[in-house]
Amino acid sequence: MLQLSLQTAPDGDFLARAKMFSIALLVLFGVGLALFKLYDVVMNKVMQKQQQAEQEDEETLQKVKLNRFFIEIITNTASVKIYWEKVKESYRKGGFIFIHMRSDNCVVIPERVFASANEAADVFDFINAQIAQNR
Repeated sequence: MLQLSLQTAPDGDFLARAKMFSIALLVLFGVGLALFKLYDVVMNKVMQKQQQAEQEDEETLQKVKLNRFFIEIITNTASVKIYWEKVKESYRKGGFIFIHMRSDNCVVIPERVFASANEAADVFDFINAQIAQNR
């Protein structure tokens, strides 16, 4: 194979073909990036359009009850109780309250469900008090 390539005549069109091939690859790469960005933009628009309907949908509605013994998550099909001993930590970030379990699960409560910022702060303080009490 090496002998054949050494014995062949020099190809004058090689550089022209290599240039066209490089341009074609660059164009395909650019088209791929553009399609990736377009997909992201379209998906964000669809999610924004569906956001209100998803928040009001009874099928996906979840109720979270907090008391001094456990956290209860209630849906149309199931009810789950998580005892405070199983909770690792909680924090507030970006308008949400995150409650992390020792099993690497997480309960997320959006702060928009509370009547005021003070009520969200009171619930967060209650959660932290229960975590500290049950360690």
